Amino acid sequence: MTDDPTSDEIRKQFHLASEELDQYGLTIGEIDCSSHPSTCKKAQLNGIPEVKLFHTYKPVSFNSEKDSSEIVEWVGQNMEKRVRVFASYEEAKKIFKPFKHAIVGYFPSREAKEFASYCGCSLNEREGDVWVAVVNPSIEEIKVQHVDVAFDYVTEYKDAINVFSLVMWIAEQAVPLVEELTEYTAWRYMGADVPVGFMFVDSHHAGLTSLGWNVATSVAKSLKGKMLFCVVDHQKHWRLTKTLGVEADFFPAFTIVAPWNDQWKRELAAKKDGSEHAAPPKQHKPPHFPKNLAPDQRPTAHYPLRPKDGESFLLPSEDKVRKFCEDWLEGKVPLNLRSEPIPDNWNELWNAFEDVEITDEKTGEKKTEKRRLCPGREGKVVKVVGSTFNESVLDSDFYVFVKFTAPWCEKCKKLAKEIGPVAEEIKDDGRIFIADFDVTTNDVWPTVVTEGYPTLLLFKPEDKLNPSKHLEFYSIQKIRRFLRDNVPNLKIEVDENIIREEDEKKEKEKEEELKKEKEGKQGNKHHTDHHDL
Repeated sequence: MTDDPTSDEIRKQFHLASEELDQYGLTIGEIDCSSHPSTCKKAQLNGIPEVKLFHTYKPVSFNSEKDSSEIVEWVGQNMEKRVRVFASYEEAKKIFKPFKHAIVGYFPSREAKEFASYCGCSLNEREGDVWVAVVNPSIEEIKVQHVDVAFDYVTEYKDAINVFSLVMWIAEQAVPLVEELTEYTAWRYMGADVPVGFMFVDSHHAGLTSLGWNVATSVAKSLKGKMLFCVVDHQKHWRLTKTLGVEADFFPAFTIVAPWNDQWKRELAAKKDGSEHAAPPKQHKPPHFPKNLAPDQRPTAHYPLRPKDGESFLLPSEDKVRKFCEDWLEGKVPLNLRSEPIPDNWNELWNAFEDVEITDEKTGEKKTEKRRLCPGREGKVVKVVGSTFNESVLDSDFYVFVKFTAPWCEKCKKLAKEIGPVAEEIKDDGRIFIADFDVTTNDVWPTVVTEGYPTLLLFKPEDKLNPSKHLEFYSIQKIRRFLRDNVPNLKIEVDENIIREEDEKKEKEKEEELKKEKEGKQGNKHHTDHHDL
């Protein structure tokens, strides 16, 4: 609007109308186009003054110079266009099939105040939603229901109807009861801020796959709002099966995955109570994740449903899965930290000591103490597993350079060949060893974050909780330089000429890539110009 007689009159009527429009829960505002021309341009006005109603779809304009009652009537008509009205739920249900969710309101008449608020909420309609109202004088209780159409699952809104709380509730209900893990749905479950129940199935066995879906759906209904549930096809996601601690030879199989930032306190408390929960390292802290860390890279705690002693195979029935989930929610299920078997030579490597003579600084008295020998003294990369990680890496007095790897990672395989000579060269230092940790078969208390494979971290004796990260795993010479610069007085050869050549090559490749990108853009421009002619 602007400052002119016509605008003044519309403004007056608009302000009068706004008092009645509160019932719809609308956000009402006024823009002076002379002061905010760019905003008015974005609004694509047909003229000034103009009243416009913005909602999910194309905004609607009211251009006539009419009084406040007609503005209110016009808004009401547009709101109700979003809601389909029926006399009964049975009639309304006939139109649900093409939609994912149906939101159903029950009212004795259109004049009910709650009906206006309900119509106001419908402006937040999402793709896949249908909003209906059952209007019938026989309705005694005004209420709203959310229907998950695929599962014919109904939940009811319990609070008084107001736009904000109802919209928030509907958003919560929109999460499917159960859905398959795909590249499009993975974001919802991998790195979720709530516990997730993963039902693993094998699509090669249709009957057992159907069983997995039915069990997951039934349990999800009883625990909606407490956990999320999804179904994972082992044939498509076999790596994930292993990563999440599922070691089943047959499917379906079930596991709960929870965000570690919620679980670490519970696990600490459980261990203090003397339970079977996994022991933390001597040094531990609340997990701190980098701001740019993707949700699916955050450490998680795994709780697989496993056969009891004497059972060779556990068929995850509805009762067993529901009981397992309820026990987990009550803190009765121990954390599962996977570990490969301890290597045969571990005891020989780790439990070797030498006598060292030391002098007491205060008394000057000399005495002999046992000092642990460095497990890297044989000049080989040391295999560390889940059950030996705390003691050998986090709680030891050694510098430990750990490469976190996966057996299928080609970069990890290349690094394994190149890192061996480094372990041989530093074997006599006595303060440092190089370790390999397979993250697909071993777990640790996530006091550290691994981002992809390989991840290279140097744990220093003075600060094991804040390891130094080396990013340039592709260059063995840069790894050597990293160790030299971070371990005082470490004797290790570094070929700076090779590093310089690598950097020059990388810079040249970058320049060529930018050149090709620029040429590609110019080619597209010439093509467009020719087409325009």
